[in-house]
Amino acid sequence: MRTWKAMAVACGLGVLALASLEAQQKSAASKATALTALDYIQIQQLAQRHSFALDSAADNGRVFASLFAQDGVFVPGNGTPVSGRDALEALARRTSQGPLSLMHFVMNHAIEPTPEGAVGIEYVAEFTFGEKGERHAVSGGGHYHSTYVKTPDGWRFKRRQFFPSFNGPQPGYHPPMFTLPVQVADQAASADGSLTPADYIQIQQLAARYPYGLDTGQRTGYLLADLFLPDGLFESGRKIQGREALKAFAYEHREGQGPSYMRNFSSANQVIEKSAEGASGLTYAMQIDIGVGGKASQILNGARYLDTYVKTADGWRIKKREVSYTEPGPPPSPRKAGSPNVPRSEPVPLVRPKGGKAMPLTARDYIEIQQLTARYSHALDTAADNGYAYADLFVPDAIAFDKYVGREQIAEVPRWNPHGPKYVRHYAMPALIEATADGAIGKQYVVVVDIGPGGKGSSVYLGAQYQDVYVKTAQGWRFKSRTEFDSKKALAPQTARAQAAR
Repeated sequence: MRTWKAMAVACGLGVLALASLEAQQKSAASKATALTALDYIQIQQLAQRHSFALDSAADNGRVFASLFAQDGVFVPGNGTPVSGRDALEALARRTSQGPLSLMHFVMNHAIEPTPEGAVGIEYVAEFTFGEKGERHAVSGGGHYHSTYVKTPDGWRFKRRQFFPSFNGPQPGYHPPMFTLPVQVADQAASADGSLTPADYIQIQQLAARYPYGLDTGQRTGYLLADLFLPDGLFESGRKIQGREALKAFAYEHREGQGPSYMRNFSSANQVIEKSAEGASGLTYAMQIDIGVGGKASQILNGARYLDTYVKTADGWRIKKREVSYTEPGPPPSPRKAGSPNVPRSEPVPLVRPKGGKAMPLTARDYIEIQQLTARYSHALDTAADNGYAYADLFVPDAIAFDKYVGREQIAEVPRWNPHGPKYVRHYAMPALIEATADGAIGKQYVVVVDIGPGGKGSSVYLGAQYQDVYVKTAQGWRFKSRTEFDSKKALAPQTARAQAAR
């Protein structure tokens, strides 16, 4: 048995080692070249493309392989590294269950610049969508730890590794420390006082760091506490205010915490708007207890974060974060038929356009399309303004779901869906956006979750992907069309061939 003195020495050495590691990472961060807003966006887009490419084996696995640098490595959950174009393509073909299969839902993408490029962490919730009456469920989850490099062809993965959610310490694993303030190279103020792309990026990064600081208790809780103002307030049934109280809140679950413990999934549908104090935010959040050791995963609750952000001399900080748990509203209206003569859309393959002309998208264009797609779920689930807040996200002659044409028909959609002023149901992941000759197109994963009262009896209702056409109008970016394709597990031809060959 170890004596208390020996244990104290070991603990002290552990603290010194952690302090040394933090000092090394902070020193490296100080030497890093600040990323531009477009760099952050392109890294975000790379991560979103990864889910689509892995789940669908697009272009026979070539899209997945193209996301990695020439010497790039992907390490799946079994810990066996995969590298080289042929092996990466084969991995995508082997794991895909069809061109419309969905599994990897990525949230909370925190990015940190480094001298070589950037590193990042993303939470991933893995869903299994049953068919023919089979149950939909959370099948697992964890996080990706990635190293990104900028190549002549754009940002690519140098290394990407999946770590399953795991309680407790992991000796030898050293995740990023995530420094503050979030550095963005092009952060000049806008002439009209509006939020700049750099402002949006910095606020997005605050939101992405929050779950990580809460779940891991990193820096003994100060990672989370320092996202707030010194007198910042978190309110969720109880009020927690001030740096030391927030630090204690983040560190109070340390018996179960660890660098790979993931529970609070958010950053879905994050709407950011200019306000008198600086900016406000609305973000969907979901607590998922990822099963370990054969235990089933379960969704614990669903909510919205209502945030107030303030810009300080040290960057953006959270002044107040309030949790609003989901509550159903009035009964939905009867569904109306829509227009009968709209032809059914076909799913678009996930292949980067080669050749042809595309309208270049600026960082602001990407941000505005991100915000458009984020507002969608809030407008649908609340049916605000009797559905017209939802309809006004579309151009006047838009088509929704191959059925509803024009403002009046589209405004009906939230009315016949379950809704309410505090209702949370459609968790949509950040959109994958591609420039086109006359605007942009996009794909977006969505999981529809029915949260049970008090977090009990929650269930997954639907998994699907949206396929969109966006156009830029005098009022900003709008949907020209949005089509929904349910998750399907039909085997892709290349997967069937691979199975037959084994």
